Amino acid sequence: MNDQELYRLLQTVTTTLQNHPCLWRLGGSANLHVQEVDILPKDLDLTTNAEGLETFRTLFRDQLVKDYYKDSLPAHVLEFKIQSNEVEVIYHNDPLLDLLDSVQFIDWKGLHLPVLPLNQALLFYERTGRDERAELIRKHFKSSS
Repeated sequence: MNDQELYRLLQTVTTTLQNHPCLWRLGGSANLHVQEVDILPKDLDLTTNAEGLETFRTLFRDQLVKDYYKDSLPAHVLEFKIQSNEVEVIYHNDPLLDLLDSVQFIDWKGLHLPVLPLNQALLFYERTGRDERAELIRKHFKSSS
């Protein structure tokens, strides 16, 4: 997904949630991309808590494709199709994986977005055995210093 598609998708999410506050953050490649890591997102991954999961389920009910529990994470997952893009909203049962207490806000192309800082994203990928993503962040740190 290019920047324009990602922008429109994030704008839709943030605008929809504007009057329905809930705790959420970017995850996956979109989180890395908006923080200038060299990766293009294929989809949009969002992390939230139990209340946020219900908020997303309600507000985006017409775009809901799948609602299930993923034992391998462990997490509850909602899959949506929004503007022809896959959006996955995840509620981890483990605070060491949701990292919602680490959320910071950044401005990206005029959008105020909750992100997982790169140092915390690195921890997440290490904890979940996603070595390729962890290495991508390490590479970004080396090139930025």
